[in-house]
Amino acid sequence: MAKVTLKNVYKTYPGERGKEVTAVEDFNLEITDREFVVFVGPSGCGKSTTLRMIAGLEEISKGDVLIDGNKVNDIPPKNRDIAMVFQNYALYPHMSVYDNMAFGLELRKYPKAEIKKRVLEAAGILGIEQFLDRRPKALSGGQRQRVAVGRAIVRQPKVFLFDEPLSNLDAKMRVQMRTEITKLHQRLQATMIYVTHDQIEAMTMGTRIVVMKDGVIQQVDSPLTIYNEPANLFVAGFLGSPPMNLLNGKLEGANGAVFFREARGGAIEVRLDSRSSAAAYVGKEVILGFRPESCDVVPAGASSVESDNCFQARVDIVEPMGPETYFHLQTGAHSVVSRSPASAQQSDVGRQLTFQIRADAAHLFDPVTTHRIV
Repeated sequence: MAKVTLKNVYKTYPGERGKEVTAVEDFNLEITDREFVVFVGPSGCGKSTTLRMIAGLEEISKGDVLIDGNKVNDIPPKNRDIAMVFQNYALYPHMSVYDNMAFGLELRKYPKAEIKKRVLEAAGILGIEQFLDRRPKALSGGQRQRVAVGRAIVRQPKVFLFDEPLSNLDAKMRVQMRTEITKLHQRLQATMIYVTHDQIEAMTMGTRIVVMKDGVIQQVDSPLTIYNEPANLFVAGFLGSPPMNLLNGKLEGANGAVFFREARGGAIEVRLDSRSSAAAYVGKEVILGFRPESCDVVPAGASSVESDNCFQARVDIVEPMGPETYFHLQTGAHSVVSRSPASAQQSDVGRQLTFQIRADAAHLFDPVTTHRIV
């Protein structure tokens, strides 16, 4: 397989009145051999454009793309030794599954015996041997996606590129195909770059995640590091379902402790330890962030619950999810979501319940720079 390196890569398009539109800005990343890297971000963040520049389908405005140390800026896609799986499958409707998978090898004049061997091997990996004589119209969406992946596998490329390949599938099939692609990576030990806007796909599939916004990398790290230690407000609010709760407020100091107080008469007060990074912001406006699972409902009559970091809030919406419940709360000027293991009823809507925030899982952000303080 191969290492992929992007150095100071830009992509610009001509705009109105001679102004350029920047789709990707100063993109720097090194993807190691056999790594599974996921580009994630909202629509228009530049993730698919970056993938297409790696593939050679988009011209690079500035910077370099290297595969195994070799600059490929001016090398056509067919000579880059990459294989790409698209969102819309891109299968030939008049060809059988076998012919669709074999077509690229036939164009490269591979011997028929080698083509048959590779197609049957890929079909076995993906569990589509029984469909080789069918045409795409006789297949389900998940089966068609398997064929598209199989067409990439038979190439035995240095790098696999996936451009939102599961977005056209239903929810159940997406979960199944997500697992299949992860198993495929483990089996092939291939270098894979995967583009998605789905944070669940990013969290469950990638060895590293690249979070993008407006063409700029916001954070690159392992899934759990990004989830637990978001670099800024955008990453904190983008990854996680439900997303992180973010509250405006102020830090105050008293008796050697640091307190966050919710702005505009809010009910939430959180006692933080006096870490130097937090203490430096005493008297200043900050943004408190905490995940819904770090805000639990306090059982009625619980006697061992400490008063620290508890608050009362009116329940606006209750969403029972089976093993857990989402409480949508209104407190001060903010809406807060609690993900609690406690059971709940729709009759809880409108009631005042007590909740407790785990301060050790809370984050502080600078409202000006948007960077995480602690």
